[in-house]
Amino acid sequence: MADPIRVFIASASTEERAELAARVASDARWVVVGDPARADLVVLSPEEWLRLSRPGSIRAVPRARSLEQPREGLTPREHEVLTLLADGLPNRDIAARLGVSEHTVKFHLGAIFGKLGAATRTEAVQKGLKSGVIDL
Repeated sequence: MADPIRVFIASASTEERAELAARVASDARWVVVGDPARADLVVLSPEEWLRLSRPGSIRAVPRARSLEQPREGLTPREHEVLTLLADGLPNRDIAARLGVSEHTVKFHLGAIFGKLGAATRTEAVQKGLKSGVIDL
């Protein structure tokens, strides 16, 4: 079975959020997450959609970042690999979660190390956290 789709639920009311979470969580193919940055899908209630779609209602808030930025941006897949690496998973488990070979994971890790200027897995995670590329 493939990994479940990570869903973040954004709603104006706690009750509505709980109702939507219960609906989503009742299906094993979905898992509710608390951080929209880790979600594959963001679910909005109709009320929240209307609130957010009003002119001037959406404001981007810049994220505080360290001066130590990666030389190149990570691809979405590299970001996934780095996030799973930060969760402490070995290559075999990362490969299984992503449905790829261990060789492919090693290839992504090489690219991540180069982009972050890291020599080890630990250093890659530290630099990813410090630069704001990933968060826990």
